[in-house]
Amino acid sequence: METPLEFNELVQPICVDWDNSFTVTNLKGIGKVAGWGIDEKFKEVLDLRFTDLPLVPVLECSKNAPLGFKKFFSYTNFCAGYNNGTGVCNGDSGSGFMLERDGLWYITGSVSISPRQVDSVYCEPKSYSLYTKIELFIPW
Repeated sequence: METPLEFNELVQPICVDWDNSFTVTNLKGIGKVAGWGIDEKFKEVLDLRFTDLPLVPVLECSKNAPLGFKKFFSYTNFCAGYNNGTGVCNGDSGSGFMLERDGLWYITGSVSISPRQVDSVYCEPKSYSLYTKIELFIPW
């Protein structure tokens, strides 16, 4: 970087599990996602939003996924969210999925893809979403 980062309420450091000492696959719990994606009324937001989302077992996620969405499941991703309207949507792609461990926050995933509503360009808020596993790309 040409200029150093200036930390503020929107720019904060986060840990990376460089040693791969834990993996998302064997973790349970609630993660946190921050993003500027559209809101529940499919309107743009002007402020950074946060939501807490549980990790969801792949079998449960796949069982509840629309048929055309199942082709996106792979060893490179994991599932998280609720199927009640709380989750990520258009504009949140690339946002980090963060988990707390021993008082430190780690980036463990990146918002990848969500099912979309039938005949719409908008996400289906009552579906789980898939996140790319950061752990598989640590040696970047």
